[in-house]
Amino acid sequence: MSLRYTLHRERPLYLHGYLVPFIILYAILGYSWLQIQSLPEEELHNGTVGPIDILIISLAVVGIINGICYLSIHWSVNARAWMTLNQVLRCVL
Repeated sequence: MSLRYTLHRERPLYLHGYLVPFIILYAILGYSWLQIQSLPEEELHNGTVGPIDILIISLAVVGIINGICYLSIHWSVNARAWMTLNQVLRCVL
């Protein structure tokens, strides 16, 4: 039977896994919102699912996934280590 342990170092806040990817996604969605606002009115309301509807659904999906990732670091030690720490040393005895 072997004993395994690891040594970790905390990442800076701006590199946490529950934060950085979502900042990028929110920036992309914000840019998309600005581009949609510049479209002519007839392209926005043509009787089908419009770009605003798709953007709102995308924003909701990203928000839900962001919330689940944030809550998972409070529910699971493994998830917290994976998203907020860097592995420095791994030993097997």
